[in-house]
Amino acid sequence: MHLKDYLDRTNTTQAAFAARVGCRQGTISRLCRDVPGHCSLALALRIEAETGGAVPVETWPRLAALADRKAPTYGK
Repeated sequence: MHLKDYLDRTNTTQAAFAARVGCRQGTISRLCRDVPGHCSLALALRIEAETGGAVPVETWPRLAALADRKAPTYGK
């Protein structure tokens, strides 16, 4: 789900959501408008956690590869 859709469905303001994930309302506004380059991996992970997985890291394709949370399997 896209962040804008999540905020609309949950009737959450950008400002309230920004406060919960620790960023500015303007950052959430840019993310809702798909402005590239405004989502760090750390923020994407906080958004995923705050939305209970409804807005996964994969929402931002350039971050998806960085978010592989599987433990490395060295020597297997």
